[in-house]
Amino acid sequence: MLDAIVRYLHSSRVPFRLASYPSEEVEPKVAHPLTDGAVLVTSRFLVVDGRLVLASTAASDHLDLRAVSAELGGNAIEAAAEDLPEALMRGQGTGEIPPLGQLYGVPLVVDERIAEASMIAFAVFGSDFIEIAYEDFSRQEQPLVASIVRAGELGPAPRAPRPSAS
Repeated sequence: MLDAIVRYLHSSRVPFRLASYPSEEVEPKVAHPLTDGAVLVTSRFLVVDGRLVLASTAASDHLDLRAVSAELGGNAIEAAAEDLPEALMRGQGTGEIPPLGQLYGVPLVVDERIAEASMIAFAVFGSDFIEIAYEDFSRQEQPLVASIVRAGELGPAPRAPRPSAS
């Protein structure tokens, strides 16, 4: 699958950097050093009212299916194996899915945090990582940018001042 992704990016004239960390061991997972301004991206296939969609967030964030549903105007659920693109069904890749909706012929929605990055990095089915300038990525993939991550918890509520004794 890596060769298909590299061919896709070359044919699209998208400049990228490929880094490989070959290892026979599955664990621990490889930690790719990010350049300044880069965001590590993860992606998941969803089905929104019968349409297959690829959703991408920063790796440290949590995708919110309710937010995706609200942004896309339909009910978003995790895609089942039989919903996936044929390239994935043929077993050409397992693990991380690259945020390349055009490659799979599906719409791509990215969280707004990704759109604010100067570079994105993503794993390609294992211990290979690709870095692309967000501007080049956006020009090729034409993603819908939306707020699709779960908000974190609020900190403790501030305490009300005690009334002073007069």
